[in-house]
Amino acid sequence: GLTLYLDAAGGGAIVLPANVAGLRFYFRVKTAPTTDWTITSATADTMIGYPVASSGGDETANGNTAGDVVNIKANTALPSDWVFMEADGTSWQVTAVGKATGFCTITG
Repeated sequence: GLTLYLDAAGGGAIVLPANVAGLRFYFRVKTAPTTDWTITSATADTMIGYPVASSGGDETANGNTAGDVVNIKANTALPSDWVFMEADGTSWQVTAVGKATGFCTITG
């Protein structure tokens, strides 16, 4: 797997490679973003997951079973929040953990 530290307040855009079973990416927020970070799948409708917020907020609306983009949200995500993605050959299994409700969404 590959660990990437998201260290730009201005956010950024990341496009994942084609889904190949066993690929793993770990994205960790190093600097709180003031513009969203986006992580986009090379193939539409292949991201599955629901974020978990340690604040205890309900994240059900922020998850997806057929998403295209993980959005690490500006002015909400904090240093040490993280997203882990693992390819199974068909889908990207997404696990996201952060402090604040709404720190991450899976859309598309």
